[in-house]
Amino acid sequence: MKVKLLLGACLAALLLAGTAQAAEAQTFAQAELFQAGSLTGDYTRPGGLALMDAGEEALYTLLYAGMQNRETSIDISKLGVNCGSGGAEMLKTVYTRVVNDHPELFYVKTRWGYRCSADGTIETVAPTYDTTLPADAQAQFDAAVTQALAQVDAGMDDVEKALALHDYLAVHCGYNWAVAAGKPEEAPDTVYSAYGALVEGDAVCQGYALAYRLLLEEAGIPSAMLTSANHMWNLVQLGGDWYHVDVTWDDPAPDTPGIVSHQYFLISDARLNGLDTGASHIWNEELQARTSTKYEDGWAFNGSWYPLYRWSGAYYYVKFGSNPYEYALYRTDDLSQIGISIVGQLANGYDSRFGALWLNGFLYDTTAAGAERILWRCSLDDGSRAEVGRIPFTETASEDGAYPADRDGVGLRYAAETGEVEAISRTRPTAVLGAFRQRDYPAAWDQVSTETVEIAGLQAMPEGYRVGVAWGEAAPAAAQDLWEIFYKEGRLVGLRRSALRHEESGLEIIALETAGLPDWDQRKLVILDEASWSPACEAWVQDETASR
Repeated sequence: MKVKLLLGACLAALLLAGTAQAAEAQTFAQAELFQAGSLTGDYTRPGGLALMDAGEEALYTLLYAGMQNRETSIDISKLGVNCGSGGAEMLKTVYTRVVNDHPELFYVKTRWGYRCSADGTIETVAPTYDTTLPADAQAQFDAAVTQALAQVDAGMDDVEKALALHDYLAVHCGYNWAVAAGKPEEAPDTVYSAYGALVEGDAVCQGYALAYRLLLEEAGIPSAMLTSANHMWNLVQLGGDWYHVDVTWDDPAPDTPGIVSHQYFLISDARLNGLDTGASHIWNEELQARTSTKYEDGWAFNGSWYPLYRWSGAYYYVKFGSNPYEYALYRTDDLSQIGISIVGQLANGYDSRFGALWLNGFLYDTTAAGAERILWRCSLDDGSRAEVGRIPFTETASEDGAYPADRDGVGLRYAAETGEVEAISRTRPTAVLGAFRQRDYPAAWDQVSTETVEIAGLQAMPEGYRVGVAWGEAAPAAAQDLWEIFYKEGRLVGLRRSALRHEESGLEIIALETAGLPDWDQRKLVILDEASWSPACEAWVQDETASR
């Protein structure tokens, strides 16, 4: 009898445990996430969050907070969402919308689950997170966002901010090679996410649009995404009106480092429909029409195929001049104005296969020269232009056959780790065709004769100044020292000697401090030929910013 009672007690316990397990069984579902390649997932249209009822909005808030904290089980039991089809469908919609609205949740995967309680309501939601990302993926992502946002500052208006972020994203991201070549199965999963666009610099339209949405929101500019059957782009709100921006279509493929179009920047429905005669920008949502054409003509960025550059309180940009085979460098203090041309002819015509680079007050670009490209730099201070070097270039098809030889070109990028300007093949993106030391001294110094020895010029710096000395093959071998001779009211008041590195012909840059100089009103620079104790070269300093 005792045995039977024990068996009965054990059976009852098992039945109760089975009931509890059944009540807590987890159901799994799939979310339609943009960052996983979807174009049909739910997301918040402009003003859409306000259309959710109180329960949906509370669920949205809980899920977002839980995903931010990477919680594997998010408690929503207090909301009373039923486990029936209606409640489960609402949960799926809100779950999908949360991830699609927040590109910073790049680590959330499509598979997720929920667990029902014994009373028939959903108790917990279990997102899944990408475990294949690097251990420091979040730190890399945060740093990339910070770097992008460094392009904007409080003194900019929203148009300037939207432009700076548009150009930054197009310059630092390229359309994924495999997808462009019709082999999406070879592309990494990250190309659909903001992580791919900002950290890896490799994305497709979802990655571009999600990254731009994130950056705009961080900069305080309302934005949203818009999808068609095979494409995604952004809506941006400025001054109460919405505009289309398609960073993907403003970035050519294959990627050309240093090329950014502005055809799809802040445009109306009509302009978009006129530019795209295919089906990529057809949308079905009932959204407020975008009719404003405010930014489509008369602005500095209209017609510019290079990024705009903000430097020393002004904007610089390149577009065609009066001759369609020439393009010019312009300067403007206001984006809404064309400004003035400071260099009337930069090269022998614009070609989207060849990029440009802005760096420390200079524009670097290239021109054709037979089987080479000439790399030039142009000073934004005075428009002076000088050759930097030659880039071997013969049009070559891509190895995988995705692009023929006539799609090849030369892009320019700055390699911070080496301090060099690199020339990159368009069809061979891993091939560095040439690397050139960054030059931040006046371009005019490169034009000084190097037949013997000559002082190219002097440039004031924050804590001193720099002297350019051009050496030639015929320079006196004994000319090894630069002397500074200081005068006050016509009388010599001091001397200072600096050693030179007369190792090879070319231009030498010497940095000199201003600390410890005597009180002077005139100064002479002399390169002394010590063999004959006569000046090999001399020049009076006329730079008032360096005098005292």
